[in-house]
Amino acid sequence: MTASHGKLRPFRFLATLFGGSVLCKLLTDAAWVCHRLRVFPPASPRAQSHIQLRQQIVRVDSDLNYFKPSAYNFKLDKEQQKAVDAVMDGHNVLITGGAGVGKSATSMEILRRLDEKFGEDADKVVVTASTGVAAVLMGGCTLNCAAGIAVPHLVSDFKKIRNQPYRDAWEHLQVLIIDEVSMISGEFFDHFEEQVRKLRNNDQPFGGLQLVLVGDFAQLPPVVRKPPAETWELVNKERFAQEKRAFIPKGPRSNHELCLNRGMLFQSKSFWKLMDRDLRVISLTTPHRHHSDPELPDIMRCLRAGSNSEREAAIMRLNARCCRPQETALFSQKNDNKELVWLFPNNKMVDQKNQQRLDLLPHEPVTFTAKDETKPTESENHTIIATRKQILANNSFFKESGSTCGVPKKIVLKENAWVMLSANVNTGEGLVNGAVGRVIKMSNRGRSKYVLVDFDNIGREYINPWKFQWNIPGVGTCVREQIPLRLAWAVTHHRSQGKTLSNVKVDPKGFEYGQAYVAVSRARSMENLTLLEPAKLSDFKVNPAVPLWMHYVEHRDQTIREKIGHWLDVPLPWLSSKHRSPWPSSKRRSPWPSSKH
Repeated sequence: MTASHGKLRPFRFLATLFGGSVLCKLLTDAAWVCHRLRVFPPASPRAQSHIQLRQQIVRVDSDLNYFKPSAYNFKLDKEQQKAVDAVMDGHNVLITGGAGVGKSATSMEILRRLDEKFGEDADKVVVTASTGVAAVLMGGCTLNCAAGIAVPHLVSDFKKIRNQPYRDAWEHLQVLIIDEVSMISGEFFDHFEEQVRKLRNNDQPFGGLQLVLVGDFAQLPPVVRKPPAETWELVNKERFAQEKRAFIPKGPRSNHELCLNRGMLFQSKSFWKLMDRDLRVISLTTPHRHHSDPELPDIMRCLRAGSNSEREAAIMRLNARCCRPQETALFSQKNDNKELVWLFPNNKMVDQKNQQRLDLLPHEPVTFTAKDETKPTESENHTIIATRKQILANNSFFKESGSTCGVPKKIVLKENAWVMLSANVNTGEGLVNGAVGRVIKMSNRGRSKYVLVDFDNIGREYINPWKFQWNIPGVGTCVREQIPLRLAWAVTHHRSQGKTLSNVKVDPKGFEYGQAYVAVSRARSMENLTLLEPAKLSDFKVNPAVPLWMHYVEHRDQTIREKIGHWLDVPLPWLSSKHRSPWPSSKRRSPWPSSKH
């Protein structure tokens, strides 16, 4: 027995050592858990029903890597500081300016300062954007979703904000932030403002809410909606010709008014009410993105706000420097050592090119499947909880057909794949939305999910699953935990808005106002910008109302203000079509009420 015990001693030692390591691991895990609880104390039921601004400023990802507020401590220029000070002094503010002047950095600093100001009452701030991608990056949701109106087809849809569960949330708000305001229409802004004012029972614009608007009207505009042909057949044409409003029958003695999403935001009555009170328009002008290239900022200025002759001269300079036919071969494997991001005007071409390039890689594909979760706002009423869960589950955030979340349910990657970050993982280290690099290695086993990426100008960084959140005031939160990466050999012009790209090749064709300008302005310098074909003046379409707005901001000329006009005066683009029917035909049953009802 003694001999036997002697032989077992080494095993006892190993068992003791193993047990000690397990105990140490448990204590360490407990310390992490306690630290996490300390960072995020339980919120009150009302606070949980609103936008959690604190969660936008201090994040903890699935591996408990901290996204610290210090990452947002930017060195602001004088104009940026002026904008931050105006917001903190309680003014309504419009922060505008061309591409690359630091609008996003200014917004982040404003969020940080508002978090300090409100502290535990951070739920009094609503963070929204006009697009899903911009909203997720800001940590909020789209303005439509926050108001509970989804895509409003009828003017009456805007009344949904006055119903539960949205009403309580909007009654207690103090600050409304809207990013990418160029894509908010004047028609939407007017109808939305009216309902918020009525909901809050306050005659001031937006019921006394403080507004922080961020965006460049020279970039992407609102998308005007074309109703189905069956719907347009019901429109009272005589009344439309007189009032410029589209009404369809609701009943024998009542009508529905269609919402067509017309005009720019500065073509609304609500906007000018803000202007006539205290709206501070602060234009940022210092080029932060293009500071390394002294010529590019001037070209971008001419393309954005110059006369036709100035724009033509700028395009000639751009073509002379950036149109290099010897470098335009699509996805040549010869340029793998200096991979570029390609920008195209439509999704179909982008998806085809990304898939083609991924298929060329010899490595085995690795699939990352997202973990989706809904967190309804607490309530003692189980029926209300069930309703909130349904609203969250059916939200566009989880739909694969759209781009609301910013990342799909499944992501397929390979080693050496060229990828782009879809989240601001660590701003202080340069790991921001739009950063690109090459996949070195990856793992999707159990809790050990990561992708090691060699980022351009940054180096190798481990990218872990990131929690993309969609906060709906009064309803709850949609969460998708996914690797914040997407294939980046090709990206659409629209999706590139707001991004800074180190190396980029651009198809300059654009079918929308501001589209080509957005694409070419993503590069840091002309040395890293290549045009796939010579740009033309017709590529850089400019909304005729935008130069008038810019002139007004600079000179405050009332005659120019009158020329800007109202959204009702904006012609519907498809009505000038030479086709027999200006409305798209549809074999599907119309979702609109028929005259029989």
